[in-house]
Amino acid sequence: MNKGFGIAWCRWAVAHRRALRLVWLGLAGLSLLVLVRTRIDSDWLHLFRRTDPVLQRYRRYAGRDENARSLYVRLDRPAAAAAARKRLRAVPGVALVERLPGLDAGGSIWLLILMRPGGGAQERTRILRDIHRALLDSGAPFTLTGAAQIMLEFQRSVRRDFIFASLVSMALVGGLLALAFGAGRVLLWCLFYEILGLLVAMALCVLVFGPLNVLAAALPCVLLGLGADFIIHCLAAAAEEDSSAAENAVRIYHRVAVPMFWGAATTAAAFAGLGLADLQGLAQVGFLGAAGIICMFAVILLALPPLLHEYPKVRFRSTLPPWIPQTPKRRALAGTATAVVCLGISFFALRLQPEERLENLYDPTMPSLRLQRQLAAQLGSYPSTLYLAIDSTDPTAVKQLLNSADLPFTIDPLRRLRPDTDAGTSFILPLMGHRNPFVRKNYDDIAAGVAKLQRHPAIRRAVLTGDATISLHLNQLLQRGMLRALILVFILLALILTVSLRSWRLTLMPLATLAVAMLGILGFMGLAGITLSAYTLTLIPVFVGIGIDDLLYVTHAFRSGRTLARSPSMAGAITLTSATTILGYGSLLTARNPGFRAMGFCAVIGLGVMYAGAVFLLPPLLGKAPGNSCVPLPDASAGHVDESKACTPLSPSTPSP
Repeated sequence: MNKGFGIAWCRWAVAHRRALRLVWLGLAGLSLLVLVRTRIDSDWLHLFRRTDPVLQRYRRYAGRDENARSLYVRLDRPAAAAAARKRLRAVPGVALVERLPGLDAGGSIWLLILMRPGGGAQERTRILRDIHRALLDSGAPFTLTGAAQIMLEFQRSVRRDFIFASLVSMALVGGLLALAFGAGRVLLWCLFYEILGLLVAMALCVLVFGPLNVLAAALPCVLLGLGADFIIHCLAAAAEEDSSAAENAVRIYHRVAVPMFWGAATTAAAFAGLGLADLQGLAQVGFLGAAGIICMFAVILLALPPLLHEYPKVRFRSTLPPWIPQTPKRRALAGTATAVVCLGISFFALRLQPEERLENLYDPTMPSLRLQRQLAAQLGSYPSTLYLAIDSTDPTAVKQLLNSADLPFTIDPLRRLRPDTDAGTSFILPLMGHRNPFVRKNYDDIAAGVAKLQRHPAIRRAVLTGDATISLHLNQLLQRGMLRALILVFILLALILTVSLRSWRLTLMPLATLAVAMLGILGFMGLAGITLSAYTLTLIPVFVGIGIDDLLYVTHAFRSGRTLARSPSMAGAITLTSATTILGYGSLLTARNPGFRAMGFCAVIGLGVMYAGAVFLLPPLLGKAPGNSCVPLPDASAGHVDESKACTPLSPSTPSP
């Protein structure tokens, strides 16, 4: 960062600190105004691009959206069933109320409710609330299931987890910072600036993309842990020496601003790389992640150094962590051990499997999920209907074939065969799988049965689609997109490191460390039995962007002659930033949503491995640090650099600044 700008900005910000604080508060108010009415969009279909061919087939052949419009009600008081059906038929938006035959075991009555087509998810939610009121007014104890009810409960679950995990993240990160730097006004203002940057990023994301989707909803509590890294490095730099407030403030711009900038750039690039997946929803996740990092970095770097003019006393417990090796022999031993463990455990990455059951990402305590499993057991088939578009000259022969053949599905008795309006297709059959079609093996069996049907001379073409098709396709797109994002992030990191460090050796060593750590992370994930879901897959390229931050600080320090063993403040700052990031992600372990919990567990493992790579593996790869270090420390009062304070030779007995 330009010396003159840092000095001039500090002076101007201090002179106009009250007006500047009003600007920060006003920006926070505007962001909250945008966010206050924002809801979480729980519709998984909105994660896809509109041009996705699988989505287009789904909307074409399942265009009436029967699954989304179907509700199943269990009434536990048969005497009240007649009154309940009467009230349900009077609900605006309800097209059909029918009793399901053969499901009256245990003194319960099952009803099928079909909402009218059109109106979208918001309209279905409104009708669903009216249905709830009608059932309550009838006095019949009831339980509801169906796609609309599951989505409503899932949305509430995500909102609850989002709020609770964010509060836990703020408490843990704030508590750790208070232990390290002491609780006081400086820390409160630091947390305010971090939250301000996050609010601005969220408001921008909502303005660009609309409501946050189910993947983006997990990011704010994570970004709180990442944003704390900027605070830690700034305060650690200001606490290094006993000097004036002006020198403390300006030192931040000249010692940590550059690695902070490149660290923010790499992490933002990792988030932005998520947009490479063929999923519209991941573009929002990437935008929010990148904007959150950039906004928090910008606000903290602009607001925090001038703040130190007013509150110059910053303490930092910069004791060297006891696990940091202090001799070359121990560093070599620790680095070798880290590499051997990561490479050895990487073979377990072959055990990684995609998450093939979407319901495993929902809160298992949701009443609608329990009722859906009960309904499937009583029907003998899974209630999520598949749709088979048949192009045939003889529909009667096709139906006879379906009824007589030994197939893993049957025609859904709850829905009617309907003609397709598109030319070339005779009709669309509603099917029910004998087993859960959201499991890949079960779906492949159904697809094989359809392929068997297609060999019949009366059938020219058969196309299978449904909610299970969309769910499994989502996993395929995520896996392919994450591989693209990972490759792009590594390329971007190589370019950023080359521009930042201007040395092939200093570029290759962090990249090699990163590659070994990533292999270790994938191995630990396979060993722990973590599945690759919509949540955990998004972490893989992000690990690269986050992990490079510590590697950048170590490499920049090495180039200026400092090592972790001779720089307790830097070693302490890296340890603290890793801890806050782990706590930010780890707060997701408190969620009820299994997808969020898996994301938090995976992040704790991954960030721990990345930290080990930075403090154990990278230092021996870099080798012996240069013998001298000149770190210019500007004299803010004079407007020039005081070389007598800044440049000191490093020797084994002289600690690094």
